[in-house]
Amino acid sequence: MAEEKTLAAIKLEAQFASELKRPAEERLQALIRITPAIFWNLDAQGQMVNEATAWEFFTGLTREQCVGTGWLQALHPEDHQSTLRAWQAANRTGTFYEAVYRLRRRDGQYRYVRARGVPLLDQDGAVREWVGTISDIQDFRMAQQKEEQLRIAMEAARMAAWDWNTTTDEISWGTHHLYWLGLEPGAHPRTYAEFDKLLHPEDRPKIRAQLMNAVQRKDEYHAEFRVLLQDGAIHWVEAHGRFLQLKDHTSTHLLGIFMEATARKEVETAFLRTHAQLEQRVHARTAELAKAIQALKAEATERQCAEEARGQLFRMLVTAEEDERRRMSRELHDHMGQYLTALGLELKNLQEMLPPDKAIQKKLKKLQSFTVSVGQEVHRIAMALRPTALDDLGLFQTLINHLEDVVNATGLALDHHIMGFENVSLPAEIETTIYRFVQETLNNIAKHSGADRVSVVLSAKPDHVLTIVEDNGKGFAMDNYLAASGGKHHLGLIGMKERITLLGGEFQIESVEGRGTTVFLRIPLHSNQDGDNHE
Repeated sequence: MAEEKTLAAIKLEAQFASELKRPAEERLQALIRITPAIFWNLDAQGQMVNEATAWEFFTGLTREQCVGTGWLQALHPEDHQSTLRAWQAANRTGTFYEAVYRLRRRDGQYRYVRARGVPLLDQDGAVREWVGTISDIQDFRMAQQKEEQLRIAMEAARMAAWDWNTTTDEISWGTHHLYWLGLEPGAHPRTYAEFDKLLHPEDRPKIRAQLMNAVQRKDEYHAEFRVLLQDGAIHWVEAHGRFLQLKDHTSTHLLGIFMEATARKEVETAFLRTHAQLEQRVHARTAELAKAIQALKAEATERQCAEEARGQLFRMLVTAEEDERRRMSRELHDHMGQYLTALGLELKNLQEMLPPDKAIQKKLKKLQSFTVSVGQEVHRIAMALRPTALDDLGLFQTLINHLEDVVNATGLALDHHIMGFENVSLPAEIETTIYRFVQETLNNIAKHSGADRVSVVLSAKPDHVLTIVEDNGKGFAMDNYLAASGGKHHLGLIGMKERITLLGGEFQIESVEGRGTTVFLRIPLHSNQDGDNHE
């Protein structure tokens, strides 16, 4: 029983000791986290002399694991050889030891550290032990890398940083060489007066005014200027800066960068020069085009005048033709008709006066029949030239009469629909054109189409007159028809097309082989209602 109590007491004492030790370890861990260095103590053989608590907490390695060169386990594998050679050399010579390597932290992350150590010597001058520190330089090294990257980037971009203390007139420069300013390292201008000497004389007043304006407005600064090198060469520089005032108000600054802009300005100059040359060419070409356009306009005006003259001449020819047709038609109808009528009467009188001889009476009857035929042919020719009814009765009745004559002469089954002419009075030239169109179309159908049925539609609207003539004849292929005729119409309407064009009308043919032909004529009235009567 006593032994059991003893064991229980021992457990309680161990638990109590552990509880007492825990706050101390937590304090030690916190102290290690905020302490920038790890202290170490090794003997001449590289074994730890004292407890390396900080080392253990940082690396997670025990003292036993670090015996000999075991401490290399915490180093990055790539750093083993270089770090070991540095340690061995320092230990052999008894001189100051320093090395930079990557040390693995307890969480497995490698951090760059700097190890430094000094030897403690015995009375004989031999190394007794080593004491030193290990400092975490990860952040410092990363900052160095970023600064190096920035330096490379700025050198690649041909940039330089500057800080002008406007209170003391001191200029500080970055570490980048301003060789493109014609300056050697360390020869940078330290005051504005020294900087001003680098500027092209023509740019000095402008740059000073811009800088002073930025300081007064406490604002940003942007400028472009030329730098005059000692050899006479000129470099362009682009500057960007910002005003800064320290919190303690002891000084004011302009911070910024310089960038060489010579190449860009050369490109801009070349572009402007090319643009100016292009503008000159454009102006010259525009002038040439303007002259060409004026010439074309003059030619178009001349052509238009010629076309108008040709149209007027054609109109005069049409008028003269219709006048002549009218005159010949009346001559045939009036004079020749009267003569033939008189001849018929005389033959009848002669028949009554002569004895009733059969041979003579037969001759007289034949002459009377011939006279009647001649009269009918004269009447037909007169109607073909120009029916007097067109002037006397108008288009509507004249067309009705003509359609009846066509039916009687050809035997065609012809139906017609004539609408809207009750209260419409058409100019004489339009009536003549429509009549000629229907006359020539029906004549062509009778000669060439082989049709036995024809439909004629004539519709008068307030703004146009529409005429449609359709047959059920053999028709034709439009492509072959146009190619064979050279674009000329087999309908005998070549001259009629000119008339229709002069009246602003439209003329169209639709035909399919074996399915007949349809001809359309549309003449506007708005431009002709008040026109002169040329007939």
